[in-house]
Amino acid sequence: MVSLVFAAAFMVASAEQRTLERIKAQAPTVKRWAGWVLLAVGLWFITLAVFADFFARIFPV
Repeated sequence: MVSLVFAAAFMVASAEQRTLERIKAQAPTVKRWAGWVLLAVGLWFITLAVFADFFARIFPV
C-alpha cells in the first residue's frame, strides 16, 4: 500500500514538472499574442475616441 501511494506521488510530481515545462515553452507565444490583442484593443479605443460623434449617432444610448 505504501508503495502505491509513493508511486502515485511520484507520478503526480513528474506530471506537474512536464506541465510546467510545457507552459514555460509556450510563454513567448502567449506574450506575443497578448501584445497583438492589447494593440488591437488600444487602436479600437482610439478609433472610438476620434469618431465618438459618428458612433453616438449609430449607437444611441
